[in-house]
Amino acid sequence: MGKESPLVHFFHAIWAGILFLLISSYSIGSTESWINGGNAQNVRPSFSVFWQPYDLWNGVYAGRAAIAVLIAFVLWFLWTGIAFYFEVYKMHLNAMQKGAGGTFITIVWILAAVDSYANWLSISTWQIAWYWQLTISIAIGLVLMYLGHFAITHFLKGLSGMKGGA
Repeated sequence: MGKESPLVHFFHAIWAGILFLLISSYSIGSTESWINGGNAQNVRPSFSVFWQPYDLWNGVYAGRAAIAVLIAFVLWFLWTGIAFYFEVYKMHLNAMQKGAGGTFITIVWILAAVDSYANWLSISTWQIAWYWQLTISIAIGLVLMYLGHFAITHFLKGLSGMKGGA
């Protein structure tokens, strides 16, 4: 098998990164809508959602809206790290105190379920069968867990290929 061009890796990184950010913006928006007391109807993906931490820092959000932004972004960061970092932290906690890692992982998955529920609430307004709603909610979680890492990995492979590395 021949060596892949760095451009192929950059292409993979670009499409995966855009799709990851688009689905992330939908997930963040649906979680915020649910926390703010809505049923997450009419959530539209928008890249402007990624400016919300900056706006929060500058006082644009207050009260329940500020809490919604904080929780939505904490859950988003949690999703992006589940697949790769939490197992290592679980082993670290178990080494410090037997059984602590299991409690940690249980809490992490409960928080992931809360975010999935908010996504499902939003998707349930689409007037599609319940099994498609469930499938799409699970797919959003899988995309958040793996696609961002995929994009970063291919971007780094592209950089490595440009300098003549493996």
